Amino acid sequence: MTNAYLQKLKILKNTQANLKNEELIRNLSCEIAALAPEKEKSKAMAICLRKLRELKNEKGRTQKACQMKRVNLGKLFENAILSADIILSEKGKRIEFSFENEETDCDPEAIIDTFLNLISNSAKFGKGENIRAELFKKEGFCCFKIKNEGAADFSSFSSGGGIASCKNIARLHGGRLLFSTDGKTTCSGFSILHRDESFDSWQGPSFTDYLEDSFSPVRVGLCDVEARH
Repeated sequence: MTNAYLQKLKILKNTQANLKNEELIRNLSCEIAALAPEKEKSKAMAICLRKLRELKNEKGRTQKACQMKRVNLGKLFENAILSADIILSEKGKRIEFSFENEETDCDPEAIIDTFLNLISNSAKFGKGENIRAELFKKEGFCCFKIKNEGAADFSSFSSGGGIASCKNIARLHGGRLLFSTDGKTTCSGFSILHRDESFDSWQGPSFTDYLEDSFSPVRVGLCDVEARH
């Protein structure tokens, strides 16, 4: 195990996840992934992914404005769900997704981070194997709902660094974050105001890109359940 690898890993662990350190965290993560000995690779990647998730959560929590783009929400979430399902299937979890092909104006990167945060919480804290995700339009809002068939520890499910980020992103889009449980199922979701402006269209990456990129938004978003060390 090289001194350079251990030194960079120590620096990463001690670096606070904030915007000022974003470039440093991203550079260190790439360097650590390249330098890690084979037997340490999985552990090193888990540490890097969690630090990147902390960074995303902090960015979402402190975000003041949205970078609006015209987005087909069905396509956006279908790509993320396809790759998330493949990743989580290795942990005994499955995701079913039903959606309406709604187009609206939103900050796509912030919205996908919020969606993945809730998927991750559902997979981590929910007791059931099956997760159902839905996208639908209701009363002028685009609504996203994630439902776990098993009951969850609601206090754990609805707390943590990612929840403050989810609340802020929903608020910036004119919506809100919601949780509910009846002891048998646990639901989380958020809404965003349906907007019809003239922003440039945004094309997200395909699920193949998400799977091939070790630091993709999906892998970062699901790192709590993808690997535990």
